[in-house]
Amino acid sequence: MSASTEKKNRQAAREAGTDKKTLAAQAEAKKKARSKLRWTLGTIGVVILIAAILFLNSSFLYTGTTALTIGGEGFSPARVSYSYANQYYTWANQYGSYASLFGLDTSAGIAGLGSQSCPMLEGGTWRDYFLDAASQELTQTKALLDYAAEKSITLDEDEIAQVDAGFEGLDEYVKGLGYGSVDKFFAASYGTGVTKALVRQAGLDSALASKVLTQMSDSFQYTEAELEEYYKGLEGASDIFGLAYYYVAAETVETTAEDGTASSAPTEETLAAAKATADAILAAYESGFAPAGPVTGDEPVTGEAAAEDKAVTGEAAAEDKAAEPLRFGDAAMDAAADRFDEAVASQVDGARSTRSSTTKGSSLGAYKDWMTGSRQLGDAAVIENDGSGYYVVLFLSRDDNHYPLAQVRHILVKAEADESGAYTEEAKAAAREKAEEIYAQWQAGDKTEDSFAALANEMSEDAGSNTRGGLYDAVAKNQMVKEFDAFCFEGHKPGDTAIVYGETSSYAGYHIMYYVGEGQLYSDYIAESAMRSEALQAWLTELSSGYEAVTGFGYRLVG
Repeated sequence: MSASTEKKNRQAAREAGTDKKTLAAQAEAKKKARSKLRWTLGTIGVVILIAAILFLNSSFLYTGTTALTIGGEGFSPARVSYSYANQYYTWANQYGSYASLFGLDTSAGIAGLGSQSCPMLEGGTWRDYFLDAASQELTQTKALLDYAAEKSITLDEDEIAQVDAGFEGLDEYVKGLGYGSVDKFFAASYGTGVTKALVRQAGLDSALASKVLTQMSDSFQYTEAELEEYYKGLEGASDIFGLAYYYVAAETVETTAEDGTASSAPTEETLAAAKATADAILAAYESGFAPAGPVTGDEPVTGEAAAEDKAVTGEAAAEDKAAEPLRFGDAAMDAAADRFDEAVASQVDGARSTRSSTTKGSSLGAYKDWMTGSRQLGDAAVIENDGSGYYVVLFLSRDDNHYPLAQVRHILVKAEADESGAYTEEAKAAAREKAEEIYAQWQAGDKTEDSFAALANEMSEDAGSNTRGGLYDAVAKNQMVKEFDAFCFEGHKPGDTAIVYGETSSYAGYHIMYYVGEGQLYSDYIAESAMRSEALQAWLTELSSGYEAVTGFGYRLVG
């Protein structure tokens, strides 16, 4: 090839881009382009990854997705988590240390619920159990809120203020716990995405739902005949009994089965021995006591037990001979109980019966049928207890609750406890002096119920009544402390007043009392409460029947 031809070819190659230098330059350019593309794609990938991490760690998934849809309304994972946690906290607080008896370990908190089997939910966990409870709660609340909207039922300003009052001082409280904000506290306690605003709205919803239920409950009305008939149908379940009993447990004998399994249970011989002891106690009692006559349903159970059962068990008496038995405040009842104790001690050295003056018929156990039969003061019997032993039971009284409830107002002045939690005589005297000053202030005015109520709202330290004039309008016997209870049922007339002392494990102080009058019969109150509860539950079940909770993507994020 001539030089001129070769030159022309190189020129043509350069123009066509196929000469060696051009091809090399193009190859290098492509290599740089591919490297830049890889870098760009890598950068985009990192950005996307970072964004994904930030997204997953944000609260959007918990507030912007749907966990449950009920009646056309979506509930976020955060909202469901709040109800879920509330169900758990309520249950755990109710049972406390006894939760373990139900197979629930509360030491791991909410986070550990998913790994614990729930005996009340076949094949399910405690997480499933509380999720079901939260779903039911939200379903009923949704139905009630829809009903409220349909009937134009709303919360008034005072009711809204009551909800908001629950948040007062919360900022300082959570800071004291180490949280930077209330929102962070709620998120840590109830789940990601749970905020103060969410909790407040849940509180408003709950208040409105409760208002609907209250109005509906109040709408159920019953005649006196209907109430009396219903109470009779309870067959003494709510009657109050005075009794004494001693339990003779049959000795258990250990046996080993063919497969090597050991067990312990009473035998015919040990049961017979237990019955012989029980029969001997009964015989000893009956040999020295003459029945005092029939006990009518109108005879009250008196005694010193006020707010709770003060029964003294035989076992405790054996350990503490100085313990005083319960006194019923009725000569015939106390005499019968003392004679019964003598009979017990004559057969079982150092033993004494259990006495009770506040036992409901529904909790009488093995001797319920006998106690609720036709009995009179001094009756006694031996009752078998499910093949494990025998009760020797003494009937003392039965109150069928056919007495009027008391309506009273009071102003509580508390004594200040010292550092050890005790109440000194000086502290009690100071409380008494303050109570007398408040009482004198009321007497210096018009001495009306209205002025007493106004003073109660201003001065009383009883949080349970100092927003409603110190009023308790349905006080039953043995519901309050002894002195308060005595004032309510010692025959006062409307307008009577007094200052009485009261003390429990939680307070000591003086009650300035104002007797308002008598309310409905307690038996009617019990029947009406039960009938309304049944009717309300039936109404709510019907109202909620058209609603279904459907799970969504966010359901897995709950808890």
